[in-house]
Amino acid sequence: MPNLVPGETVLKSGPAVWVGPPMERAGGLTVTNQAIVFEAEGGGGPMMARPGRPMFGGPPRRRPGWGPRGGGGGRPGFPGELRIPLWRCRSAAATQGPRGPVLEIELLSRRIALATPDAAAFAAAITAARANAPPPPPGFGPGGGGAAVDRSQMPKCDYCGHLSPVAATRCETCGAPLGPGGA
Repeated sequence: MPNLVPGETVLKSGPAVWVGPPMERAGGLTVTNQAIVFEAEGGGGPMMARPGRPMFGGPPRRRPGWGPRGGGGGRPGFPGELRIPLWRCRSAAATQGPRGPVLEIELLSRRIALATPDAAAFAAAITAARANAPPPPPGFGPGGGGAAVDRSQMPKCDYCGHLSPVAATRCETCGAPLGPGGA
């Protein structure tokens, strides 16, 4: 069972197998009113999405929503757990794979597939949860508490080169001052 945040409730839970790159991995799938959580069995270390980049657990991710409690932001993920906030999910559908029912989830930047006997029920639970899910953080697309941020208006740090929010006075990455009198 995944670690839940205050106000988070489990809508559907059951066994699933992560299919596709980088490899198949058995585990448990849970849909809550805020996220989709896949917990790999055994926790035998992180799965690698790309060489040197863990898919589950490992060092903290920079993208908000990945990691424990949907936070990202400097907290490492639990080994073997992938947490996807519902606002990152575009759609979910049940299809028939070569070995049985498959749940296909289209995210903002990629598509994942999970083999599960309850694929249709999981797709319905995700669709229903998305309708009542919290909105994305500000600046993360339509319906996210404001329009998407125009990257051309974001200040670029002279020291490390990362973009920061429009109203920032210091770089969120390295802490250097931003603006004309900055670094």
